[in-house]
Amino acid sequence: MKKKLFLYVASATIVLTVIFGLVALLKFHTSKKDHTSNPPPPLETNITAVSGLVISGGNTTPEGLSDAPRNFVYAVKEEGGSLVNVSYTAYPPSTAGNDQKAILDFEEGIVNIGNYIEARGRFNKESNTVVVGHEGDYLKSFAEKPIN
Repeated sequence: MKKKLFLYVASATIVLTVIFGLVALLKFHTSKKDHTSNPPPPLETNITAVSGLVISGGNTTPEGLSDAPRNFVYAVKEEGGSLVNVSYTAYPPSTAGNDQKAILDFEEGIVNIGNYIEARGRFNKESNTVVVGHEGDYLKSFAEKPIN
């Protein structure tokens, strides 16, 4: 009788050990699978490059804000005749570092009406605006259209 009870307890212990081991393995495998099966976030598909003649625009920052980022919006007439806005934010110098991620390159130091610009940024359909401001974005202005 004691021998049967001992065998029963030993068998139950082995079965429970195997079950707990399988559960732990399954949890590990599932958690590992969840981390590796999640695809990376999709690349942004609304990145657009535009070029054309600046027909209007400039600084849209409200008056009285000193040492604040400056917002600029320009209306650009593309070579095909369509109109699109191009906007960017210029950040003042800071001891904390440069917040400007986009490349701003202005031949005359500023963007003037009549300049030719090339821009790359995220396109906002609702406002028909290319927003220049992320890493890899750029806004370049030229006194006249560059010859390629």
